[in-house]
Amino acid sequence: MDASIYGPEITRQATELIYPQHTSGNKKAEEDAAKDAENKVDEIKEAGKEKGGKVIEELLRAVMDVKPEKPNRVAAPPKS
Repeated sequence: MDASIYGPEITRQATELIYPQHTSGNKKAEEDAAKDAENKVDEIKEAGKEKGGKVIEELLRAVMDVKPEKPNRVAAPPKS
């Protein structure tokens, strides 16, 4: 017996058999969300290819050029 039919998978299969009109909308929404996510990932990859070097350079500069500053605190923190 296949172990994949237990748990959430069997619940999904049963729901599709009993209420097919309700699950078709969910399936479409899931497909749309997956397509949107894939498009965003592609956009991020393209931006990384175009500007990746500059971003890394600025990140390294921010980490390596430490400029400590005294906080502008007016009063001491409350004692507990």
